[in-house]
Formats: sequence, structure tokens, C-alpha cells
Amino acid sequence: MLDCATRLKDLGNTENKPNFFRYSSLGHLDEMLSLLGKIADTALGIPDNQNGSIGNNHDAAIDTPMYDFCIVKHVGVEDHDEREIAKAECKAIGFKILARMDRDKRLGANGLLHLSFSNIPYQTIGPIGDNYFGVLFSVQVSDAAPIIYNANDWT
Repeated sequence: MLDCATRLKDLGNTENKPNFFRYSSLGHLDEMLSLLGKIADTALGIPDNQNGSIGNNHDAAIDTPMYDFCIVKHVGVEDHDEREIAKAECKAIGFKILARMDRDKRLGANGLLHLSFSNIPYQTIGPIGDNYFGVLFSVQVSDAAPIIYNANDWT
């Protein structure tokens, strides 16, 4: 995702103009808050925690981690029209990232071969940090789970 934040022209992440941050949850934005003086008005954030699920597919265990990312944009205080514009712009940037991920999936690049495009939930978010609004996206990349019972593991 750092590559997306750096290479996508809408974000243009650099060391001098950081537009990328990690977060534990939308309520714990330590890195974003520490970069507030440097973040331009639009940024890409990813959680440093992981969610997912384990399931079966034809008697094989499947690990399906859920990967989130958010695009946020700074908005003036109490500017409700600007909030809606920011959400729409962030959604459009998120769609560009999803298009790149779909391309990488078709090319078998960046570990995205099993990326599921059948259902990608998203939701608008904000205000977070210093009055940022945007869109949170969630994608799934399924793979075989190394779940094998070994009697030697147990007493």
C-alpha cells in the first residue's frame, strides 16, 4: 500500500510530504496524528492489526485475511458540503487503487492472485484526526491455511 501511496499521482507520498500512515483502529491514529503538520490534504492509511476468517473449501482449510485501507482528506471545520465532496474524491481514489489491485491480480503480481472482487465493502468515515473525512475499503485475499492436526503436538 505504501507503493500505491507513493506511485498514485492523487496521493504522491514522499518523505517531505507524507501521505501514508498506519493505524491500530480508527480510534487510535497515533502515526497520523504525529504527522499532522506534514500530511497534505489527502492520505492513505492502513491498519497495523489484522482481521480474517478460517473456513473450509472442499475439505481444505482456507485462510481469508481481511485487509483494510482508507483514503482520507482534510476538510474545513463545519463545512458540510466539503465533507461530501471529500468523501466522493476519496472514493474515486480508492477505486483507482482497487483497479490497480485487480490488474495485479490478473497478472499474478504482488500476491494478489486470490484477491476476491466478488464483494468489496466500503464505508464513509469521519471526522477522524484533525477533521479528516473519507472512505474505508476492505478486501479479502484467500489462501490455503496450514491447519494440520499433529498428534505429537498434544499430551
